Parts: sequence; C-alpha cells; structure tokens
Amino acid sequence: MIHHLHTPSAPALLRMPEVIRRTGLRRSSIYDAMKRGDFPKSVPLTSTARAWHSDEIDAWIAERRAVRDALQSAAQTMPQAHSVGHHDTE
Repeated sequence: MIHHLHTPSAPALLRMPEVIRRTGLRRSSIYDAMKRGDFPKSVPLTSTARAWHSDEIDAWIAERRAVRDALQSAAQTMPQAHSVGHHDTE
C-alpha cells in the first residue's frame, strides 16, 4: 500500500495577479507595504517584469495568521471591562 503525504508545493515565482489573489491586497497596498518593509520584496525577471518568491509570500501570510491568533489569545485572557458610563453611586 502506498501512502501519499501532503507536501507543500515547490517554491515558485508568483506574478502580481497571483500575489493579489493569495494575499487579498490591492496592487497599491502591496507596493506601499514593500516600501515600508512590511511585505516581501519582488525580484526582477526582466527589465520590466517582477515576481515574488512563493515561499516568502506563504511566510508573510503565516505571520499574519500568527499575529491574529496572538491577538485573539491575548483578548481571551484579559479581564472583561465594565460598561463605560455605567457607575453605581450610593
């Protein structure tokens, strides 16, 4: 019996439409994040064509997921706040 293990796909170079599809970001947001250092840098394919390493895009997505999970975990461990503007006076 042959067992097939799920393995991640081989690293590839992704063009902008695929990066947009994977991340859900707009083109301008991707370039803005690259300028800030918050998104993987593209690599030149030709004098005008650019692409991104798929493993770097996958890692960026995983980082976003980790941040979300950490925030959710922190929110669950924080004590519940009392209603604002509702004070009991004697």
